[in-house]
Amino acid sequence: MNLQIKIKPNSKVNLLLKDSTGHWVMKVKSPPVDGKANEEVIRALSKLLKIPKATIVLVSGHTHPNKRFQITALPQDEILRLLEDNRQHEKIKK
Repeated sequence: MNLQIKIKPNSKVNLLLKDSTGHWVMKVKSPPVDGKANEEVIRALSKLLKIPKATIVLVSGHTHPNKRFQITALPQDEILRLLEDNRQHEKIKK
């Protein structure tokens, strides 16, 4: 499954949210330096989905806030269910 997420680095907490248009947004504590925020997103997704980090690959957006991840460990419907079950319900603007 390809999962698109907008990353907001340098946040106070790690949160998975949806914006007002229904797109996934992840706030992470790490700065966007030397791939640290990307690594933190992969760690957070791995923990959230209970899958190995090696099954989550950053496909595009290495230096851009909008990123696309390829997740191979679970079927798409299971990934989406787990993300919905674990997201925070804070409303954020696009």
